[in-house]
Amino acid sequence: STVYMPGHKITMLPDAVVSAFSLDEGKSPAALSLYATLDAALNVTATETRVERVPIASNLRIAALDALSWLEPANDADPGNQHAAALRTLYQLAQQMAAARGEQTVNRVDYNFAVIGNADAADCRIEITTRQRGSPVDTIVSELMIFANVTWAKALADKHLPGMFRVQAAGKTKMSSLPGPHEGLNVPHYLWATSPLRRYSDLVNQRQLLAVVDDSSAPYQRGSAELLAAVADFDTTYSAYGDFQQQMEFYWCLRFIQQEQIGKLTAHVIRENLVRFDRLPIVQRIHDMPGQAPGAQVILSVAEVDLFEPALHVRFVEAVAGPL
Repeated sequence: STVYMPGHKITMLPDAVVSAFSLDEGKSPAALSLYATLDAALNVTATETRVERVPIASNLRIAALDALSWLEPANDADPGNQHAAALRTLYQLAQQMAAARGEQTVNRVDYNFAVIGNADAADCRIEITTRQRGSPVDTIVSELMIFANVTWAKALADKHLPGMFRVQAAGKTKMSSLPGPHEGLNVPHYLWATSPLRRYSDLVNQRQLLAVVDDSSAPYQRGSAELLAAVADFDTTYSAYGDFQQQMEFYWCLRFIQQEQIGKLTAHVIRENLVRFDRLPIVQRIHDMPGQAPGAQVILSVAEVDLFEPALHVRFVEAVAGPL
């Protein structure tokens, strides 16, 4: 049987295709590249999209960069900091881009799962580690990704070409074949096009962008039945994958609680009786908890762990701190 893990990726394309187009160190894969021209104040004055082979000098890993002190010029001689000066410039640029969009800093936590040993065995060991979001490297990656996706959305919009656009209005996000504002990001139009090996929407959008670069007929024209079907199907499929990922993480959280023999957990109240656990990526309602103010910290006792449902049954013990 196949054991699916939260950290494992189920690739959309065959391994041979992924290998041929992955931006691996030492290779020169074909890619759709976006170039930005900046003035002395790091304002974008022009952009250009090219189809080319890109020599990849080195792969920079987020976890490794988080551990390096590349923000301080005095540390530039340290091993692994050879790209420090370029990263500092990119960080300054990313900060300006975030400020221009009115981006608010949100302290989120990422959870990484690892199973040591045979995942099918009862004695395998589960490790769950956390990583704080919003680091300088995160800011660089997210803002430049948004910049590329906004720029490419505008390229399709200017040519009156359809695509798989992300549109958000009144707090609701959906896929649309026509461009529209994304209120959450505070941009006039937005799509996903930076991960064509990972998401089908990005692959479709890059097909359209290749036609823009070549000034040729786009594969999907307005009213394309194939494109409209992909747009209609995407949100349902995306939601299903999200639900599967959430259930998978929840199961391994239950295994971790059993392994560590955890009898009590702390959580913070989101609203009413809905809480977010402090140590694990779990959000659920506590039905016997009296009303607490949002942000209050509470202690919960573990009553039962059901791996088959799966379900975590907890009881309210007490509130230990008021809203943060």
